[in-house]
Amino acid sequence: MGIIKRQGLKGTFVSYIGLGIGYLNLILLYPLCLKPEQIGLITQLQHTGVLFAVICQLGMVNVAVRYFPHFKNEEKAHHGLLFWVLLVPTLGFILFVALYLGFPNLFLNYFREQAPLLVEQAIWLIPVAGFMMYSTLLEHWASLYHRITVPRIIRELVLKLLASACIGLYFFGWISFPLFLGLFALSYGANVILLVIYLVQIGAWKWSIDLSFPTSALIKNMAWYSLFIIIGGLGSGIVTKIDGIMITAEIGLAAAATYNIALSMATVIEIPMRALQQISMPIVSQLISEKKFSDLEILYQKASITQLAAGVLLFGGIWINTDLLFRLMPNGELYAGGKMVIFWIGMSKLLDMTTSLNSVIVNHSPYYRFSLVTMLLLAGMAILTNLWLIPILGVEGAALAALLSLGVYNVLMVGFVWLKYKIQPITTGIPKVLIFGAVALGANSLLPELEIWILEIILRSLVFTILFGSLVLIFKISPDINQAIFSIPSWINERIHGVRLRDTEK
Repeated sequence: MGIIKRQGLKGTFVSYIGLGIGYLNLILLYPLCLKPEQIGLITQLQHTGVLFAVICQLGMVNVAVRYFPHFKNEEKAHHGLLFWVLLVPTLGFILFVALYLGFPNLFLNYFREQAPLLVEQAIWLIPVAGFMMYSTLLEHWASLYHRITVPRIIRELVLKLLASACIGLYFFGWISFPLFLGLFALSYGANVILLVIYLVQIGAWKWSIDLSFPTSALIKNMAWYSLFIIIGGLGSGIVTKIDGIMITAEIGLAAAATYNIALSMATVIEIPMRALQQISMPIVSQLISEKKFSDLEILYQKASITQLAAGVLLFGGIWINTDLLFRLMPNGELYAGGKMVIFWIGMSKLLDMTTSLNSVIVNHSPYYRFSLVTMLLLAGMAILTNLWLIPILGVEGAALAALLSLGVYNVLMVGFVWLKYKIQPITTGIPKVLIFGAVALGANSLLPELEIWILEIILRSLVFTILFGSLVLIFKISPDINQAIFSIPSWINERIHGVRLRDTEK
């Protein structure tokens, strides 16, 4: 648990710094420098790029995590596992490019009527998807060495700063929009290069080919597992990206911009979950392989309450300031229709955080095939609910569809984990956190409106944070949170003492 908390906290801290840069891009630079259709195009390239990157990986991210204990051997470069982790997705990406270039209408006809700009600039999807794929592979390889902080710095800070630079070049008229898209795509390539350099520095670039190590039985197991992950990854990609794709095709890029800006605001809520899940994956796999299910339940429940508390804090901070954020945003009136998107997506993220590690547990257990079934069911539900609700409610319908689909999925996953391992994530702290959040939101509703919006944001944020945070700490909802908060003074003191000691030695 020590390394989970340490790396998780570092990763989350870095993500929040990146969050600040991302918010500057999202709330100020994008609306100021770009038209709604251009913002919709950029976000759609990103989201569709993620979808194709997941498919092209051919399941190797999960294969690497699941089977790393079998290959683990520092002296023998882990029997060439990194070679396969990179080779198989490369073949998948080559196949994707061949299909994309050979049958462009297969990908683009759906968007021709409502999103002609996307059809015109769709070629940039190829480098974006490829670089995203390699970035994900290398970042997860670093996580096998329990290193997530620097890769997260590269992704959350460097990548967003490069995006800011590209927007600035376009805004001042120094480059055209197509050239801006090219530089934007190449920024993801810089991410890959920096990750390779980091892996070399930490000694994780273990490059070799060992065809003699994997037994036929192990290869067969890996192949079947990879097949299930590919299908599951397709389902996962559909679930997470189908809303933006269908909004673009059915309503247009401007509506996609409204939805994706609101979605990005709400997605901030799950940053703690991303950091914790990434570093927990190898730990969960190890606990399952060693049949330490009591330890697994402790991790499961601690992750649930910690994630929910962090999620409620972030959701509350965003929701009480939503109107002010749209007022702050240049041309914010064009995007204010996404307010309820923030609410419904926020609810879906809180539900996901409450059920914490259920998908991680199933995916790294002998019952991983069940994850495929539920993911395909979730993908089907996502498509049907979007087809039903988008024509009725527009962008809000897509957000409500996400909540309904994720609700059914998480109920099934929690029930399955309980059925197989008799462990579940819910503790008595869960309702307490929700009550504390409601109390803090209620207190905020009593605050007066101020003429200076920045003062109002600061006031509302402080009141909510102090009230909610105090209740969580006083009632000791999460021992990990209390320990982390109360250890900050001693951590600062240790750092100051270390600096003074080095100065004295000099």
